[in-house]
Order: sequence, then structure tokens, then C-alpha cells
Amino acid sequence: QLPSVYVPFYEEYLSYLIFKINSKAEAEIKKLLKDLDSNLAERRGKALRYRNEIKSSKVKHADKVPGQVYWRYNILVEPRIKNDLIGELRKNNVLVSAWFPPIVDLFVDNINAESFSGSKAFSERVLNLFVDQRVSIADVSKTIDVINNF
Repeated sequence: QLPSVYVPFYEEYLSYLIFKINSKAEAEIKKLLKDLDSNLAERRGKALRYRNEIKSSKVKHADKVPGQVYWRYNILVEPRIKNDLIGELRKNNVLVSAWFPPIVDLFVDNINAESFSGSKAFSERVLNLFVDQRVSIADVSKTIDVINNF
């Protein structure tokens, strides 16, 4: 929570960014773009299973957005059970992450945290379930079972 540290860090970081890609990176991107439609369909399918099959009363699904493609599928749980559920999922080798706290404190001095109460409340409740190619259909089923039986 030190803007005096983070702002210069990001300014320094700019010199390490690639603004023009090389031919090797370009070839890799073109290869991945060929699989984009199937990748998006796979992500949508996994997210739809989470939405339709996670029935636990302890879980609230984030609102559906038409056309959304998920990077992670978000579920909301009460803060008092969040860490226990994360522990249970990880004990079962389920990929799960939690949202990070609001980061405005890192970049702006003298901010009133109450101005970002919605962001704070969201961060205290959200869990991210993975939908990318590292997660198999069997993993999705296991994730659903662990959550529904928690």
C-alpha cells in the first residue's frame, strides 16, 4: 500500500514491454488464432456447466452477460465460508483463485476506501473457477461436486 513504490515500479516496467512483436511470436499468435473458435466454445461450455450444475444454496452466480466469453467463471460466496471452500477445492486438486483486493490504494494517496465499497465487497466474496484448456471436463465435474457437497 505504497503508491510511492508502485507508481515508479510501473513506470520502470514500461521499458520491458514489447510494443512490436517478432516473427516467432507472430507465428505463435497465428497458430493460436486458428483454434480460437473452438477455444471460445470450450470455455463457454465449461462456464455453462458451472452455471447450470452448481446448485448449492451457498453460491450465487454472477449475472450472465450475453456473448460473454469467460476468462474465469465467477461465483460469489459469503466471506465467512470463502477460505474454507477454497481450501476444500484445493484439497481436491481443483484450480481456483480469489479476486484481489481493490488496488486503488496502490496508486493513489489519501483515497477514501468507502468510495470503493462495492469493489471491496465483491473481492471478499468472489471465487474464480477456471475454464481454460488446463481444466478437463472431468475437472469441471469434480469442481461442481465439491462445491455442491460443501
